[in-house]
Amino acid sequence: MVHRGGGILPAPSPPVNTLPRRILIGLLFALGVARAVAYFAYAAHALPLPIEAFHLEAKMVLLAERVVLGETLYPAWREYPHVADFFGPIYFGSVGLIGRAAGADIPALFLIGRAVTVATGLIASAVVAVAAGRRYGRAAGLLAGIATIGSAPMAGYSVMVRPDVAAEMFGVAGFFLSRRRSAPGLVAAGVLLACAVLTKQTTAVFLLAAGLGLAAEGDWRRALALLGGTAALLAAVVGVVTASVEPRFASCLMGESRTPWEASSLASTLSQVWMHAPDLLVFGVAGLVAWASGATGRREPALAVLAAVLLASSVGLSAKRGAALNYYLSLRILEGLAAAALWQSARVAGTRLRAAGLAAALLLASCSMVPGLLFMVLQADHAVATWEFLGAPPGMQMLGTYRALFRMASAPGARLLTDSGLIDLYHRDRAVFGDPWLLHMLAETGQLDLTVLRERADSGYYDLVVTTSPIEEPFYADYDFGLPMPVVERLRARYARVGVRDTLFFYRRRPSG
Repeated sequence: MVHRGGGILPAPSPPVNTLPRRILIGLLFALGVARAVAYFAYAAHALPLPIEAFHLEAKMVLLAERVVLGETLYPAWREYPHVADFFGPIYFGSVGLIGRAAGADIPALFLIGRAVTVATGLIASAVVAVAAGRRYGRAAGLLAGIATIGSAPMAGYSVMVRPDVAAEMFGVAGFFLSRRRSAPGLVAAGVLLACAVLTKQTTAVFLLAAGLGLAAEGDWRRALALLGGTAALLAAVVGVVTASVEPRFASCLMGESRTPWEASSLASTLSQVWMHAPDLLVFGVAGLVAWASGATGRREPALAVLAAVLLASSVGLSAKRGAALNYYLSLRILEGLAAAALWQSARVAGTRLRAAGLAAALLLASCSMVPGLLFMVLQADHAVATWEFLGAPPGMQMLGTYRALFRMASAPGARLLTDSGLIDLYHRDRAVFGDPWLLHMLAETGQLDLTVLRERADSGYYDLVVTTSPIEEPFYADYDFGLPMPVVERLRARYARVGVRDTLFFYRRRPSG
């Protein structure tokens, strides 16, 4: 018999047609191992990069740097400066406190934050492996752990300074802890699920799945206790912190609601998933069917609810403007659990029709992993090529240019304006925005008072303007990572380009008269 958290799965009977199933399960293992190896090769090269490992990483480091400096984590952002933090505090607080204790500078904060991200991602994989192993056996648990590693959304988001993976760790641990039939276990689950929400708010889906999963099993009292208790804990924490430490805490936690929703974002993100990570959807649906139908030997409504909630939330939330593959990151948890469920289903006897259906599901699941494997191999190759470039004269020149700008931005009284988040990061507590995409979106939707930036551009306040795209070109208006156009229009009138170097464009004041 195979032990389950709240019961025992029946021992499998001899299945029909075992050899083809074993071959397909072996194929799943082989593809999973190959993809995990490619991922670790990629991560090993991405972790020590002296530049951003992925888009907008500098903004995340800036928030941790504010903790190092003892600055407020939730500054006023509508008026200048426009540094906005719409994330929960746990990840940035943790990275910042570690950085402060270690006396870390900005490059060291990059390494600390990336290490925390990778570590929490591996812990989440281990939680899935243990949970699946307890349900279906050790081999299935091993397959589950392997299958959580290397899916396409892990490129970038699982190796950069960013809270998504840490929040996922709290969420999946809280979900499985809520399955324990004890009051301390339920309390601990509530605390972990609250930590997930206070790390990244969208991981409230794990709390929802845990509560609905208990209800689906008929345990309404525990479901209500978990949902109500965790909600009360969150309300208390947010209320106390807002009243005593961070007056903008509550409003900033709701900041993501300011992002517009667009059908085009949903279509674009779904297209990326289908191209690079169809396994996330295929395994998610396969798991949902297996747990709802009892293909593993018994119905498992809690896991079916988890699959339904994560699938629906991933697709739904990806309709936000600027959404990317990170909204599908938690589906790697489903992929691992579903892989183990397919393993268990292959050990359960049934009709020949059922055996044929299972074989088809295993084949489809295996095929769906191939695009993600190829994508991760490309990411690993790109990471290696990046290091080769940085070690060659052109790369060394580029790093020299950036380091000179870092020193300039770090100097007290520096009058430097840029649309590069990485350069703006080195302004430290004088940073103008931190996140160029968010600055552009908030300005475009009329949520910022740009008076200071406009006046400074008009008066020629800045000694140097550095951009990542030419501001004099019409297409700059459509550049999502550019400065707000009301500011750019004044810069065009007051400043002229004086040079281009390493994809950076330099502008100085036009001569008077």
